[in-house]
Amino acid sequence: FNDLAICALKAIDFYGFKRIIILDLDVHQGDGTASILKNRKDIFTFSMHCEKNFPFKKAKSDLDIAIPENSTDVEYLEILFNALEKLENVDSSLIFFQAGVDSLKDDRYGKLNLTLEGLDKRNKAIFNFARKRNNPVLIFMGGGYSKPIGQTVNAFKKLFLMAAKIKN
Repeated sequence: FNDLAICALKAIDFYGFKRIIILDLDVHQGDGTASILKNRKDIFTFSMHCEKNFPFKKAKSDLDIAIPENSTDVEYLEILFNALEKLENVDSSLIFFQAGVDSLKDDRYGKLNLTLEGLDKRNKAIFNFARKRNNPVLIFMGGGYSKPIGQTVNAFKKLFLMAAKIKN
């Protein structure tokens, strides 16, 4: 079951959106999304993921960026900001944001070293990107397996509180 692909197809077929960008920032590559939507010209798939993490055989998104293992906030955000510049020329009427928090340092499966502050900056960058384009954002909760789980919960709470403030 691929929620991103199904929702993207529904948004185009039933709700009149013309072009969707999927920004998959889960620590694992969006291989299912890329595979299912590979022949769709109206859905652009972007995956920014840890290079040495599941799946080990990567699918091909429209744009894939592999992040080196153990990257910190500074390294990750520099790569993200450069990627968003590349995406400025991709037309869209809706943005899907796969907002995984499994890139946190304390995540059991992520293999990256982001902090809650780094994730806040990531999220703000995505919301600013959408605002400049006048695109609504649909947020998907990606992975998050911190130990203890409280950090995962806090990261998602902060994401949704930020989204609510931006909306108003």
